[in-house]
Amino acid sequence: MIFSGLWIWNDFLNPLIILGPLHGVTITTGIYTALGQFTVDYGQMFAMMFLASVPVVALFLSLQKDFISGLTGGAIKG
Repeated sequence: MIFSGLWIWNDFLNPLIILGPLHGVTITTGIYTALGQFTVDYGQMFAMMFLASVPVVALFLSLQKDFISGLTGGAIKG
């Protein structure tokens, strides 16, 4: 379930090819729409990247105790 969630979160080419760049259905294709052919709207692009990272950071902060205990669980001998 974690790997399929990461696959869907990071998927770029499938929605871009199937749905086209104008729909912007996923987060990555939405960020891609901030890029123009000759210009880049950096403000819009960085705002979208910030909004895309907010759910991941919030999930990590809410599960930080479990995440750290899982990392250190294998390091303790006994």
